[in-house]
Amino acid sequence: MKTPDAAPSNRLGPASGPTGSRRSTAKGDVPEAVLDRYLVERDLRGRPERFFRDHRAAEPMFRDRGGSLVSSQAYPDAVVDMLKIARHRGWDRVRVSGDPAFRREVWIQAQA
Repeated sequence: MKTPDAAPSNRLGPASGPTGSRRSTAKGDVPEAVLDRYLVERDLRGRPERFFRDHRAAEPMFRDRGGSLVSSQAYPDAVVDMLKIARHRGWDRVRVSGDPAFRREVWIQAQA
């Protein structure tokens, strides 16, 4: 049986390489529309860090680590919101790692 710590690290972050647009890796740099969709737990500096579907959820849908967004699930709506954050931050290319279901969902949602 897998423990939560053994879950694959599904990660979405900026790809390296030249870019002409703004490229933010600031934790908490999130569009208002995304903040409004989640119950947000903030870090000690008041920046949004953990995004929960609702108050009953034990695990967040995803976490904002500044230079990357991390999730233990591959829910389409969470992946869409992670991609919205990436676009908001100016990440014109992203590097995706994690389990195959997560990578596939990111690819599908990025094509839409």
